[in-house]
Amino acid sequence: MKKLAVMSVALCVLAAVVTGCATTAKKSPEDAIKEQIAAWKVAMEAQDIDKVMTFFSSKFEHYDWNDKAGAQAFLNDAKDMGYLEGAEILTTDMEIKLEGDKATVYPIDVNTVAGSVTLELTVANEGGTWMVVGLDAAGL
Repeated sequence: MKKLAVMSVALCVLAAVVTGCATTAKKSPEDAIKEQIAAWKVAMEAQDIDKVMTFFSSKFEHYDWNDKAGAQAFLNDAKDMGYLEGAEILTTDMEIKLEGDKATVYPIDVNTVAGSVTLELTVANEGGTWMVVGLDAAGL
């Protein structure tokens, strides 16, 4: 009987984890953006450019790199030249300004052996996931 009770509790917990709890609060847009930026930060500091690019929208536009492929080429070149060695991404002062399904995220300070730059990211909610659609880099 005890074994059946333990098994029942385990199945209930598993069901709650898999389906989600009805009383679980939905994540705020700001929290969802912070999670995306935190994951992007880990990928950047690891110099995992393929992973970094998973946070970029296919709609990404930039005044110099043009599109997502241009951003990826820039980052790959920077990595190949050793500019991303020891990269440290600082988000402690980061603020999120939400405007509907878009937001700006600033400042994000990037320190590398090549110097430092402050980023402003523009993100957009695409199907429930906040993706980078624009980037401005002061000092680059």
